[in-house]
Amino acid sequence: MIRLDTLRTTKQVAEQWQCSEQHVNRLRKAGKLPAIAIGGTYRYHPTDLQKYLTEQRGKAA
Repeated sequence: MIRLDTLRTTKQVAEQWQCSEQHVNRLRKAGKLPAIAIGGTYRYHPTDLQKYLTEQRGKAA
């Protein structure tokens, strides 16, 4: 079971990655970043965020 207190909001992800919320939303809509819809907002699991970053690192190498 996923603990809700571990999930990150779009704003938190954007702040952490130093990008816009719009960019995070584009990644979600493109299916590149999994999200959970809760009450009309999207939340992101830290494991999914790390997986995305690791995949991007592999592409840059």
